Amino acid sequence: MPCRSIVIQILRDETGASAIEYGLILAMLSISLIAALQGLALGVNAVWDTATTNAQTALSPPSS
Repeated sequence: MPCRSIVIQILRDETGASAIEYGLILAMLSISLIAALQGLALGVNAVWDTATTNAQTALSPPSS
């Protein structure tokens, strides 16, 4: 019976629950931040592509 009481005691122990909850919250925030930054990176990349195209067009010699 001592083995059974140890298992029950381990299952009822909630001392690490807060740390696990904080870890899950941190993981969700990290995933959200990564997704937002990827979207921002795509937008910034599009702006730089447009600026590069416009600069190349403006600096190219006129065709005759």
